Amino acid sequence: EIPRGSFYMYFEGKEALFRYVLTLYIEQISETVVAELEHRKGDIFSVAVSFYDKARNHRFEGGNKSLYQQLLETIRINAKLRPEQIFPECRGALKRMIAAVDASNLNIQGEDDLFCMLYLLVPVTIGAICSDRPEFDRERFLNLLSILRRGMEKEQQPAGTAHS
Repeated sequence: EIPRGSFYMYFEGKEALFRYVLTLYIEQISETVVAELEHRKGDIFSVAVSFYDKARNHRFEGGNKSLYQQLLETIRINAKLRPEQIFPECRGALKRMIAAVDASNLNIQGEDDLFCMLYLLVPVTIGAICSDRPEFDRERFLNLLSILRRGMEKEQQPAGTAHS
């Protein structure tokens, strides 16, 4: 609610405003995700499923229903937005999420691996939530999570060992 001429005192342009609004959404959602991670003992995959279920059912707790609906609508409108365009804006939020993840059950070699894992997991979750395609249902989302959880490359048997 600022005069049109004053807009450029606050933002360089519409893209700067968009990034600012997106950052606000991400900060608020990261608080919810961190709380959910703490509640679920750091299990990032169960948090993704919980987030998917709540978003698809529009049953967000704490009166934040409109926040999530607004974010999802923003993402739908800007469907061509790539994760690499969003992630620089939310690195702080991601670091808070990373700190709440229990990495003991994950095959990672450091914090950067966990960041990369989130780089894959977040767009998959948001894409599943925002999809209007009937074939992209909860079962498909759970299958995608299963692939991410177990990895895609088959373990190679050392030469000379029998396959079980």
